[in-house]
Amino acid sequence: MEAAKAAAKKVIDQLEATDAVNVIAFDDKVESLFDEPHVLDAETRAKVDGFIGKIDARGGTEIAKALERALASQTKDARPDVVFFLTDGQSDGPSAIKVASADASDTAVFTVGLGSGVDKALLAKIAALRHGRFTFVADARAVGAELPKLLAQLSPAVLTDLQISVEGAKLDAVYPSTLPDLFHDDELRVAGRVEGDKPAKIVLSAKERGVARRFEVAIDPAAGSARPWVARTWALARVGDLLEQERGNADDKERTHMHDEIVDLGLTWDLVTPYTSFLALPEKEITKEVSGAVGTMRERRAKLLAANKDAATLSRSAMPPGDPILKVRAPKNARRVTAYFPFGLTQDLFWDEGSEQWLTRFLVPKEVADGTYEVPVSIVHADGRVEASVASYTIDAKEPTFEVFTEARPGGVFVRVLVDEPALEARLGTPAGTVELTPSADKLSFEGFVPLASGEHALRVVVADRARNESDESIRLTVER
Repeated sequence: MEAAKAAAKKVIDQLEATDAVNVIAFDDKVESLFDEPHVLDAETRAKVDGFIGKIDARGGTEIAKALERALASQTKDARPDVVFFLTDGQSDGPSAIKVASADASDTAVFTVGLGSGVDKALLAKIAALRHGRFTFVADARAVGAELPKLLAQLSPAVLTDLQISVEGAKLDAVYPSTLPDLFHDDELRVAGRVEGDKPAKIVLSAKERGVARRFEVAIDPAAGSARPWVARTWALARVGDLLEQERGNADDKERTHMHDEIVDLGLTWDLVTPYTSFLALPEKEITKEVSGAVGTMRERRAKLLAANKDAATLSRSAMPPGDPILKVRAPKNARRVTAYFPFGLTQDLFWDEGSEQWLTRFLVPKEVADGTYEVPVSIVHADGRVEASVASYTIDAKEPTFEVFTEARPGGVFVRVLVDEPALEARLGTPAGTVELTPSADKLSFEGFVPLASGEHALRVVVADRARNESDESIRLTVER
């Protein structure tokens, strides 16, 4: 709440004396400073500061009522009507969407979500419907760093009335479905599905300060599988739209269809959704029921990948979980840190408090060979200065190779494992459980004594390298008294 209040005051400080302003506080109730915006003279500034200062954190988040009050109270004079909507909570999505859609004014709404508890899909939808923009601030304390970009949107838009279409093919499921206005130094990413296998043309029509403009670019749908991250971006947007529709749909049959599509998208594109996740289970904990469910999902995923070749190229079967990761050293208060990967992916990094670096995880196309790669990085500093830098990351999807040597000793066997590269660990699976072998200083060899009863034994040796690629070998030996 304190961060939101500080952000509101900074917005007010940037306004001119000729601007008009109002402040609306809301939880489960809505409290407005004025009935409509007042010209920002000295007296109004004092009232605004006092009102903001008295706002405290209470229960409830009634977005629909607050948004309705803000839209209805605009002066509708020569000044452009703008609403900055800051929230750190969730609310009834359908009612908020209904309010945003029903208002016929030209009021632009810019939504700001503070912290991990916000409904990002809902706030993005409201902003898109009202020709604004949604900004997500994971750490509410960093909202001040986002303000310069938000305040820049108070100036007239560079491009308005944006419309996207495709000539020579069919365009379907475009997100955002309503394109917002574009401001100076602004960026807009649009994802959609093109049906057809022949070259086509994407057309963007807009008005630049009232003058009609047309932008176009040729595309080849057949080449889409070479850039699978584009389709994954679309799938993320599609899941968000389906979840929003699902919350507002009372028809059980339609909800079931939406649920099934969300699951299919999650399985196809490795997405975490309310119905799909990544779960690691030890083999000993997999019951018959769980095994059957896992097998069914694997079959379903195999069919989906067969039908979506671009998704199949994005899934590296040997890529260890969460690898690779890109780390960039840049100031914490930087506005943005962006990496431009050599295989066509552009990705923004996030600030990680633990390592005090900017980080991002990403998927790598299957055909990219193992090795170390350099990535151009742009850093937009707090003062607007842009710095070009270079970072590196390593892809290692190759399994380690090793040799196993055993020596029978009284009461068991001595095991030594030699590895072709420094390894993370080596372990031995026995009937009694797992035995961790002790590494050498260079981690090129591992050894240990394993107590075993007399008789024949089947053991499994597993070696994991530093990228957590694993390889294993089964060995059989006999222990004598």
